[in-house]
Amino acid sequence: MVVSFFRKSRSAAILAIPVLALGLSLFHSFFSPEPSPSLYMPLYEPVADLLLGFRLVSILVNAGLITAGAFLLNRICTKMEILNTTSYMPGLVYVLFMGSSVRISGTHPLLFTNVFILLVLMKMFQTHRKETAFGELFDSGTLLGISVLFFFPSFVFIPLVWICLTIIRPFIWREWIIGFLGFLIPFIFVAAYFFLRDGLESVFRDKIISPFSEITVSFDIQGPSWLLAGLVLFIVLVSLPGAFRGKAIITLRAKNHFLILLWFLILGLVGTTISPYSSEIIYLFCGIPLSVFIANFFLSVKRIFLAEFLAFSWMVFILLNQFLWENFQGF
Repeated sequence: MVVSFFRKSRSAAILAIPVLALGLSLFHSFFSPEPSPSLYMPLYEPVADLLLGFRLVSILVNAGLITAGAFLLNRICTKMEILNTTSYMPGLVYVLFMGSSVRISGTHPLLFTNVFILLVLMKMFQTHRKETAFGELFDSGTLLGISVLFFFPSFVFIPLVWICLTIIRPFIWREWIIGFLGFLIPFIFVAAYFFLRDGLESVFRDKIISPFSEITVSFDIQGPSWLLAGLVLFIVLVSLPGAFRGKAIITLRAKNHFLILLWFLILGLVGTTISPYSSEIIYLFCGIPLSVFIANFFLSVKRIFLAEFLAFSWMVFILLNQFLWENFQGF
């Protein structure tokens, strides 16, 4: 079955992840609408314009971004020894998370943002026990700034770099400043570009001020998506109690990494409730840390049939949710 395959067949899993990502991207493309123009931030808009009218290319890019996110998450878990078993299970769970929303179609900006944020995590985890980490901090701040310029709701992760600094490094004031300067760099370049084109005021008004003015505290999951959301919530609740137990977090380094992932989850939940966009999309930010927690559960659970049943049910519910959503939209 699925869990056993990803537990044992590491080489085959390398091929299975992109195939599954491509299959879900193709499946969504038949039912889901393209991302709304209201999501278009300054760095995402030219990408969307470039892919406009090239549906197949858009699907391939979508699958490529999901695959890249899955492999990046796996690399983080392996290199940083976050899990006590080396497998591609985190990548599988990440792909299932990204396939769980009917609104993720075409080339969604959230998929770009997730890749950048995963790179931020990798850079920050690499600073452990380093005497100086100016380069990693500058790169992390820059990547975080780029992620916001692709998808506005990722602004909730602005504190992430400094949370990582607080947890895994001694206080060095220059590192805190360098991270902030790195964050500003993408905004300075974008502002200069639009200033030269006499469009800075409209971009600032439409892409920054307008989304902030539309922020409301809400939790918006519509129609049949509640069925899938309920199953995912159940899997999360089953997985979380074991997230901070077992051999996976024996070392202080692993405990710190899990603590950072917990903070990541908290920030993602904040983004889910205050974002001006549908929380059905924004909750996928939480898919990064939750993929690690659920993978840890799938790899460590003694009753393998339970993990198999939950993983198989998740896949079935993704397909069922898509068909039910299409009928729901017709009413």
